[in-house]
Amino acid sequence: MYTIGCARVNQINENDRRMLTLESAMWILGRLCIGVFLSVALAAATWVFSRLFLQYVALDTTTIYITQSLIIGIPAGIGAVAAWWNPEAPLWLKLLTAVVTPQATALCAWLTLEIRGVYTYFGLLGGSHRVPVIDIGDLLGTVIVASVIAANALAAVPYLYRLLRHQET
Repeated sequence: MYTIGCARVNQINENDRRMLTLESAMWILGRLCIGVFLSVALAAATWVFSRLFLQYVALDTTTIYITQSLIIGIPAGIGAVAAWWNPEAPLWLKLLTAVVTPQATALCAWLTLEIRGVYTYFGLLGGSHRVPVIDIGDLLGTVIVASVIAANALAAVPYLYRLLRHQET
């Protein structure tokens, strides 16, 4: 830092600029790891508790998809928001991220289920087409992967903007 008249000027040489980039990459990588862990942990724990303590009746596959997307998507979004939280951001941006990310995560998970589909098997005795049996493992894997990717992508956008534009960590 040097002074010209009354103004202070920051002088950043090439090594400092590279260190800032390396430091930013480390912050991003660390937050991504924490975000993925929190998203998976909260989504899985919420799903297990919902299976243990809630009695919900699914009338059709769409109801099952929406219910599972909400049960898994919202906690995954909350975990990602916690991991990508930027205390230096303006209050309106923090509130917008905290409100929109969990809801958008659940929506993305539901859309993924609707687009991709889940394996369904029919039958009690081989050829019966009366009872669709949804593969819960396939549904759970699809919803958790879609939720974790969507939640971290959505929560990272404001953080990355503030990091690159305003150099906030």
